[in-house]
Amino acid sequence: MPTADETEQLRLRQIWTAHGAQSGDPTVLGMIQTAKEHSPMHGTQADGGPVLGWLNCDVVMASGCAMTRFYTRETLLQELNVLMMTNDMVDAIYAAVEKVKAEYPGNRESANR
Repeated sequence: MPTADETEQLRLRQIWTAHGAQSGDPTVLGMIQTAKEHSPMHGTQADGGPVLGWLNCDVVMASGCAMTRFYTRETLLQELNVLMMTNDMVDAIYAAVEKVKAEYPGNRESANR
C-alpha cells in the first residue's frame, strides 16, 4: 500500500504530465539553494538543481542529482530554499552575457582564452 507521500507525488506527477502534454516544455522557474532538514530531498545533492514549471500551473518539479519531487507552489518553500527566477534576475543574467560578449568579440575560441 503506498504511503501518503507516494500517493501525493503520483497525484502531482499526473497534473504535471497532463499540463505538459498541452503546454509543451516547462521553463526554469528557480534554482534549489538547499533542501531543509525535514525534506526528503535533504542530503540528496539537490543544491543547484532546477525548479521547473509553467507560469499557469500550480505544480512544479524540483530536481536534484539523486531525486526529483513534485510540489505545489505553496508546499515548495516548506521543504526547499529556492532562488526564484524573477524578470530582474533574468535581465541581469542576459546583461552579464552581453557584457562578456562585448569584452570577447568573435567566436567561442576567443571567448575561452
